[in-house]
Amino acid sequence: MLSWSLKTHLVCVLSIAVLGTVWIIKESMRLYSPSALDTASTKPKPPHLGNTEIEPNTLPEPNFNSTQWLLTSPDYPKCDKPMKKEDITYSLITQGSEDRLWKMRHYCERWKGNISYAVYTYRTKDDILESILESTNCHREQLTITVVPPFKELVGYRYPHNYMRRMALEAAPTSHVLYLDMDFVPSTDLEATLYGSSVLEQFVRDSRTALVIPAFEMDTPKECLLESKEETDKCLQNINDIPKTKKELLEDPKNLPFHMFKLDSDLNDLRLNFPGGHAATDFAQWLIRETGDVYRLRCIHQKHFEPYVVVAKCRHLPPPQDQIFDRNKISWLSSLKLTGYIFKAVAGSYCLHLPHTKGNGLSIEKSEIKDWAKRKEYEMFIDYLQYHPKYDSDRMDDCSDMQTMGLVKGYIHFLNAYYGNSTNLALDPRARI
Repeated sequence: MLSWSLKTHLVCVLSIAVLGTVWIIKESMRLYSPSALDTASTKPKPPHLGNTEIEPNTLPEPNFNSTQWLLTSPDYPKCDKPMKKEDITYSLITQGSEDRLWKMRHYCERWKGNISYAVYTYRTKDDILESILESTNCHREQLTITVVPPFKELVGYRYPHNYMRRMALEAAPTSHVLYLDMDFVPSTDLEATLYGSSVLEQFVRDSRTALVIPAFEMDTPKECLLESKEETDKCLQNINDIPKTKKELLEDPKNLPFHMFKLDSDLNDLRLNFPGGHAATDFAQWLIRETGDVYRLRCIHQKHFEPYVVVAKCRHLPPPQDQIFDRNKISWLSSLKLTGYIFKAVAGSYCLHLPHTKGNGLSIEKSEIKDWAKRKEYEMFIDYLQYHPKYDSDRMDDCSDMQTMGLVKGYIHFLNAYYGNSTNLALDPRARI
């Protein structure tokens, strides 16, 4: 016969065992249910962060493989009421790999406000920040640094231009942003020009204004045409004779190697190096008007128009699309045009392209990409343009592509001409034709 205490002990042990078994069965059913498996399989994975101290999920998930297009920025202000002039502030936003860090010296000499800089690097944010502060006259409080470690699937193939632009844009703490590629520097009076009454009135009146900053470029000085990339880089990094104002830029054009970006230096002979990139800026108006004057670009006749612009951070601003690699900046500027932004330019001030050598090897040259891959990227670019809904025709310029042969139809024509007429791509019913 078992004693009463022993019976009680056995009952307790059996009860615990039964309860434990029931708990295990319930947890197994929860963890391995179809809904749980679906959730686990679709949970976004953090981006590849390389050898850095950055915690996962501190950067927005990239959309490199997404087929969904974003035409608005839901986290930005609605901008449904006119903004007061005194509430308008600007950030200069840019992006690049760490081999362009030395150009921050020119940025901070010419721009005293906030600079939002997205850096593609394996180094830490603190390391990048200290490097900039030690080698330039930048102030810590004016810098907003976003470190983006190289993505494993892109290293040696593509540089994520649009993702980097989006990171710099999202990090900017101001109401408006001026986007420049890292190889461009602003004139020293550009920041003051943007705070002038003419420009402020444009943004108060219409939050869908894209203010174009006319672009010029500087040729590589003869003394920097050296044999090795390292010697050339070192020479270019020590260039100091860079014009600061319109007067300096035009002082003696015959002796200075400065001209309109991607255009011939003669205003009367616009032979294009890249048709459509910047010609619609109307440099003649920039030349004859007073600094700070704002003029509308009434005839954007080039599909590939890709100027550098100032825009408001509003909910209706279409963000750069991560998954577009071919014509990445053109896609963003085309989206502004297709969502009803009116392009205007400011006279007198400008941005200037500085010469540079090729990048640091994190991506390859476009010429090395296979034709089928380039075609796929181009078709994705067209698909994005076709996704845009129609908008009020009053916001079109006077000789828009969309009023003649159609912006999207023009791109498809270009695609067929470049790759042959074997494409199955057709106009989407939503496209403007």
